[in-house]
Amino acid sequence: AWSGSIGTLEFLFKPWIQQYFGEEKMAEYIADAAKMGVTTKGPDINSSEADFTAKDNVIYFGLSGIKNIGIGFAEAIVEERNQNGKYKSFADFLKRICKVNVNKTQIYSLIGAGAFDGLNERRSGLFHVYEELLIKLMDKKRREADGQIDLFAEVEDGTDGDIVMPDISGIAELSFNQRLSLEKEMTGLYSPKSS
Repeated sequence: AWSGSIGTLEFLFKPWIQQYFGEEKMAEYIADAAKMGVTTKGPDINSSEADFTAKDNVIYFGLSGIKNIGIGFAEAIVEERNQNGKYKSFADFLKRICKVNVNKTQIYSLIGAGAFDGLNERRSGLFHVYEELLIKLMDKKRREADGQIDLFAEVEDGTDGDIVMPDISGIAELSFNQRLSLEKEMTGLYSPKSS
């Protein structure tokens, strides 16, 4: 088990370490930590904090360490979760997080990093629908801000204007190697949860 202080372990995994030393150094830190019995958990929309955290010999990947996310958006995700509970689904996440400025690149990065894997929704399916859902939600947000009400759309989908998640169950999941490649691209590391 890790014999150093958790404070030191936590310090080693702050996002600026990744930016300053690069992905190779981060991978080296993770490998060294593993040799000392420290487990690394990949990013998760319902358990990761904005920054890297360490507790009970586990390093939790910080959401801000994901490519294109940044500390401001990561903090908004965590604040919304802390105020209103865990995200129940991908659609629930989008509805709740669209209160802040969000873009499709950020959502793509979260999907690619595996941050939604804990919601038991396939990455391949999320990649298939995220842009369409985001456009609908942003349009709804714009209409609400303008004071417009689209009664026809509300009657048509029967959801009081909420966005309905399409059925993505028939879309085959990405291969193990595709998931690993995306995680490496989005976090600089291979996550142990891809297996």
